[in-house]
Amino acid sequence: SLSPSSGPIEGGSVITITGSGFVAGATVTVGGVAATDVTVTPTSITATVPAHAAGDAEVRVSIPGFNDAIAPVAFTYAAPTLAATGMDAAPIGIAGLVLLGFGAALTLARRRRAA
Repeated sequence: SLSPSSGPIEGGSVITITGSGFVAGATVTVGGVAATDVTVTPTSITATVPAHAAGDAEVRVSIPGFNDAIAPVAFTYAAPTLAATGMDAAPIGIAGLVLLGFGAALTLARRRRAA
């Protein structure tokens, strides 16, 4: 099994692949790109996923001396979403609307005109 099965397009999510027969030297690719920080036990592998475009990406485990195994569930890279917060009903002029962006989040904030 694969957990979690989704994360951001920037990568950095730590996934756990649970199964059996894993041995030292196993490698993981996600969407054809090598995962990093791979840790292997006989029953699980943890790895950090690389950055990737939004959508599903195949998770492949390569074990020395054996055929590659493909996880039954793909890892889904989620596209960024926008969120609007902090809005109230007070009327303001166009000059009072300020857009603040950080990464994938967009926050709308309004400043009241000085009286």
